[in-house]
Amino acid sequence: MMRYKYYNKSNQSEIIAQVDNNDKVIGRLSRKEVHDSGILHREVGVWFLNKKGEILVQIRADNKHFDHTAGGHFPYSESYKQAAVREVEEEIGFSIKPKKLKRFGKRLIETKKEMRSHIRYLTLFTIRGDYKVNQFNPAEEVHRLKFYSPSNLLAMIRKSPESFTNGFATLLQEVYGKSQ
Repeated sequence: MMRYKYYNKSNQSEIIAQVDNNDKVIGRLSRKEVHDSGILHREVGVWFLNKKGEILVQIRADNKHFDHTAGGHFPYSESYKQAAVREVEEEIGFSIKPKKLKRFGKRLIETKKEMRSHIRYLTLFTIRGDYKVNQFNPAEEVHRLKFYSPSNLLAMIRKSPESFTNGFATLLQEVYGKSQ
C-alpha cells in the first residue's frame, strides 16, 4: 500500500492554520510558532469503533501513550475531513472513503505543560464497522493497535492519566464519562 509521503509529524516548519475562537482561519504559521506561542490552531482525530462499541486505540511508538485511532496536526491546505482520510491511511495503513467518516463533534482543548500552552480545535470523526486489528497496516510511528471498551479506557485514565494523550483522554471523558 502506498503511503502519503509529503507529511512528516516531526516537521516543525510545516505550515498549519491559525484560527480564531470560531475556528475561522486567520493566518498561516509553522507548527513550531503555534506551539511556542500557544496560538489556537486545528487538529483532527478519528476513532474506529467495532460492532461491540470498542475503540481502536493507537499506542504511539515515540512515548507509548494511548491515542486516537489516527489523527494529529494537518497542513494549512487541508480540511478536517481531508486530514482525517489522510491520517488514517498514513498512520494505520487503511484507505477510507470520506463519506464513511461521521463527524462526531469539535472541542476546544488546551494543554498546559512546562509553562507552555497548546490550544487547539480538535474535530473528531468516527467510523463504525466490523473491524479487526489484523486489517490494518500501522506505520512506524504506531507501536500497536488494540480495541478497548470505553469503560476500560476510562478506568485506565483514572489509574494512569499520563499514559494518554491529552486530546484523547479529554474526549473519552467527555463522551463516555458522563454515563459511568
